[in-house]
Amino acid sequence: MERRRFVRALPAFFLAVLSAAAAAAEREVDVLVVRLSGGSGEERFRYMDLPAAARFLSPVAFSARDGRLSFQSESSSGILERGRQTLASRPSGTLERISVLLADPGREPRPSRTVTVTFTLDELLARGGSWSGVPAAWACARAASDSRWTAGRVWARSAIYDAGTGRITVRVALSK
Repeated sequence: MERRRFVRALPAFFLAVLSAAAAAAEREVDVLVVRLSGGSGEERFRYMDLPAAARFLSPVAFSARDGRLSFQSESSSGILERGRQTLASRPSGTLERISVLLADPGREPRPSRTVTVTFTLDELLARGGSWSGVPAAWACARAASDSRWTAGRVWARSAIYDAGTGRITVRVALSK
């Protein structure tokens, strides 16, 4: 009698362990993204800017040659949008905080240097260029450029919007 109960409980136990392992392999994080105004704004947001914002939460390889900076992602994983909140709005774009579910990459590597990049939404929209929709990516590009390294890895450790001051603050990690 006792043995049968144990045998029936075993599959349920393994299912619970597998579910816990799957949940541990995911993490929910908030990212900042600017939804740009314009004709293809929604497509750019969904297929370029939101994935880029999530990608820069993990180390991204960069190289600098002849004054040009290029990035190469070391990993690619799907994201699941869980919710969004509008933080600030301008005629050319709206800053949103989006909660996304990501595959957990494991332990973060130890950075060689950590810098804080602070800017306003207006600065980002005016000078961000192709990164104007992704505050973390623009901050990482600025930090990588300012480092004067020819190669390394860069990622955003946090990105916060302060409604009182209207400033976006991104803590950026760099490693050689």
